[in-house]
Amino acid sequence: MLATVQGAAKYRARVAGLPDVHFRSIGDLGISSLGLGSYLGKPDDDTDAGYRDSARAAFRAGCNVSTPAPGVTVALCGMSRLDHVAENLALCRFPPLGVTDVRALMR
Repeated sequence: MLATVQGAAKYRARVAGLPDVHFRSIGDLGISSLGLGSYLGKPDDDTDAGYRDSARAAFRAGCNVSTPAPGVTVALCGMSRLDHVAENLALCRFPPLGVTDVRALMR
């Protein structure tokens, strides 16, 4: 999970107006109840554009959880902002969620 408590709180404030039940908590981290998943598509510009459009729509609508297709490496969002890339790379030092925490998300 590449998120900070502060970043998730700022995002939640930015999409104010959604019902409180839309966001769940894992400790102090607020995550959306809906996420965006992907699956392997054709390696072409039209498919890439479709994924970008879907991601933009989901994030604007209040989704702050996403996962790529198995075996796909995710490019860092906001790659043109060096500070954003540095922040994401620093977060990579944290281990992924364990089974107990993932199951807590599904409740």
